[in-house]
Amino acid sequence: MSDRQLQDTVPKEKTQGIKSRTLLLALASTGGLLLYCLDAWIGAWIYDQGTFLTLLLSPQTPLQIVFRLTLVGLFAAAVLYIVKQHPIGRSAQRDGEQGLGLLATLFHSSSEAQLVSNHLNQIIDVNPAFEAITGYSREEILGKNPNMFKSDRHNSSFYGDLWSKLQADGCWVGEIWDRRKNGEVFLSRMNIYGIKDSEGKISNYVAAYSNSSQLSEDEGRWKDMAYTDPLTQLSNRLGFNEALFRGLRTAKRDNKGLAVLYLDLDRFKDVNDTLGHQAGDQLLCEISNRLQGLVRETDLVARLGGDEFAVILSGITNHHAAAPIAKKMLQHIMLPVEVADKSVHVGASIGISIYPIDGTESEDLIRKSDIAMYEAKKRGKGRYHFFNQRLEQQIQLRMELDQGLCRGVKDQEFELVFQPMIEIDSGKLVGAEALVRWKHPSRGLLLPAEFINVAEETGQIIALGEHIIKLAANQIACWQQLGFGKIPISVNLSATQLKRHDLEKFLRKVLESIGLEGRYLDLELTGSQLTAGLPTTIEQIHRLQDLPCSLTLDDFGTGYSSLLYLKSFPFKKLKIDQEFIEGIQHNRQDRLICMAVLKLCAEFNMEVIAVGVESKEQVEVLRELGCKIAQGFYFSQPLLTAEFESLLKHQTVFSR
Repeated sequence: MSDRQLQDTVPKEKTQGIKSRTLLLALASTGGLLLYCLDAWIGAWIYDQGTFLTLLLSPQTPLQIVFRLTLVGLFAAAVLYIVKQHPIGRSAQRDGEQGLGLLATLFHSSSEAQLVSNHLNQIIDVNPAFEAITGYSREEILGKNPNMFKSDRHNSSFYGDLWSKLQADGCWVGEIWDRRKNGEVFLSRMNIYGIKDSEGKISNYVAAYSNSSQLSEDEGRWKDMAYTDPLTQLSNRLGFNEALFRGLRTAKRDNKGLAVLYLDLDRFKDVNDTLGHQAGDQLLCEISNRLQGLVRETDLVARLGGDEFAVILSGITNHHAAAPIAKKMLQHIMLPVEVADKSVHVGASIGISIYPIDGTESEDLIRKSDIAMYEAKKRGKGRYHFFNQRLEQQIQLRMELDQGLCRGVKDQEFELVFQPMIEIDSGKLVGAEALVRWKHPSRGLLLPAEFINVAEETGQIIALGEHIIKLAANQIACWQQLGFGKIPISVNLSATQLKRHDLEKFLRKVLESIGLEGRYLDLELTGSQLTAGLPTTIEQIHRLQDLPCSLTLDDFGTGYSSLLYLKSFPFKKLKIDQEFIEGIQHNRQDRLICMAVLKLCAEFNMEVIAVGVESKEQVEVLRELGCKIAQGFYFSQPLLTAEFESLLKHQTVFSR
């Protein structure tokens, strides 16, 4: 209600009475003041009691004192009463209350969303515009921290800078992404101010969100740029995450399922490397179109980056519903694609996780579909694989092994065992292969198959490989010093070790530090190690040739083995894989392969060792074919250091 309205509600008779009394009091006090001044003037002129000013300020008699004080008090009271009764005075008295009411009206009627928090940044009020923009009611968010609206678009440093500026300058102005109650993110221009109390400390924060039409247009453009892959026009990783967040909210609300497919192209790098990146881009666009043509409008296909795609399938509740779609995707991806005037073929590996079977949060489902995808690749590519708890346990175990490997090398938890190599005709011990074992503090004795792959993938094979070589070299030198004979011991080199440019320098340093002749340390490599980066590998192996160590080609005839290795690398020994030995006594093909390898190696002046010999019959066939040396359980299982040392000491002859 306005001041005018308030004045109109007072009766006129009462108003006139107030005015009359006020006027009489004012006239009386004014007259009294004039008499006071006259009395002082008369005293100065007639009675010569002093100057006018002196008598005015300094009355001489007690009566004058009382009289003049009474007049002054009466005058002051009249003035105050007049001011108080005047409309301006009444207005000033109510300014504080009316000001607060006005601010409250502005706060609640503003079209800008506004939020007020206390010094602990707990929300104490929001206006209706804020409720409309965010979708939250006032009651839902009172007492909570505004970080509940975080969109995850900004990192911690963004918020750190915001608060630093707010504390230093008392305000912050900028654009910020927040999240509505329904999960949608929105862009706004925000002004945040710190309100200080009488002591100069911030007692409250006020945040105002601008939501102009121009900002809405900017928000749309930002979304298009931020959510879309510019090459394929599919959703990118950010858009995928946003869509999955909304999809999960819908699935939870409607009690339905949802599948996440993580897809990685196979052989895409070959296309890029041979035909160029432009051809690779054309291929990605074609694959994108094919994938989009296989899903419904309620589903989503996204390109996460490189040759990785992800798909959200709504309404999928089990493996049986997702499998046909994944299978169809693989079939369409494998169809030839025309790029750069050539017909190219690629494949894909797909990992699948399902809500709510495999998880209820987006990050969890993405991670698990990624794990399943790598399992599909490991199983041969060109297939799909569903996530399961066994994969989760394997990942956990791999993490534990990774953490334990570094500790194991430092704490001397690794030891060597030695499997003898026997001369078939004489039964004499002519060498041995050093094999590593891990004496794990909680899991017991671990074989290489249980940890070597993890060591390779994490790079810890470098430290472990160096440790193994040092153990083997020191043990050989120790046996020679004890006079137990001089036989070569072979150790396995990993692919990662082979890529090290300082490998030759490291081996030379080890040999020189213990005074060991290199011919007693054999280095074994497999065909698969030689395939990756062949030119670099050839150069590395030729550097190793400068060492007196022998090089042995292991597992020949399987995997990536090639006759090219015999031509390109200076191998002195070759091991025939167990696959050809285990059926040699009754399989003609195995015998022919072994015979061909033996004849070929004889021409190359290479020594051949048959691996995995487990029976007397196998030994006899190998003897007939002309194989000189064998290794396997028929002669001996891998032996501990003390057991192998006993063989050396007594010059044991094995049964032939």
